[in-house]
Amino acid sequence: GAWWQATPALTFAATVKPRYTLRLANEVELRQISIDPSSGTVNSDTTTWETGGTDFIYPTSATIGMAWRAQDIHTVALDLGWTHWKEYRFRQSGREFSPINPLIDPDAFHDSYSVRLGYEHLSILPRSVVVQRVGAFYEGLPGSTRVSKSSEADLAHAKTDHFLGATAGLSLCLRSFIYDLSGQARFGNDVGAGQYVAPDKSADVLTVTLRGGVTCQF
Repeated sequence: GAWWQATPALTFAATVKPRYTLRLANEVELRQISIDPSSGTVNSDTTTWETGGTDFIYPTSATIGMAWRAQDIHTVALDLGWTHWKEYRFRQSGREFSPINPLIDPDAFHDSYSVRLGYEHLSILPRSVVVQRVGAFYEGLPGSTRVSKSSEADLAHAKTDHFLGATAGLSLCLRSFIYDLSGQARFGNDVGAGQYVAPDKSADVLTVTLRGGVTCQF
């Protein structure tokens, strides 16, 4: 990553996360029993363990952003993100497939982008500081097209699902403690064929996330 204080009020930053692989290991129990067919007696009962694994490959992504602060109490921030979804895949037993839809070649998925805009205001009081935050964002995520019948799932193609969202947050800085509360609503219209619903359907997806926290400064 890189960070540049261009002026006292204006800051630029950039980050790059290269592709990386997460190894998911598992063990399978194999039991072998030998029985004498004439008497039904168990001659031997052995158990062995076979170790296997799956490689979960995460794609390369990059983000650039800027923040402008005015009068020490107003901050406007904007960032743009990019993800190379062709690299997103599972690898198992020498075969690679997409976590989005195993019937679609992982190389068929398109790069996507995200845009996030936020505003922060500081209310400086005699014994505390109250911070209010609001924001909005767009993000594109890999998806697959809807097919006319579930039996035709192999006819689906890669596409980009579009999501819009809004955020809000409130912080109270009181002596050595900071109390935080934030929420996010994220909505996707006509998305998720083959992921959230059957391949011949799509869904309107609404996700609401709430977070809270306490920080103590020494």
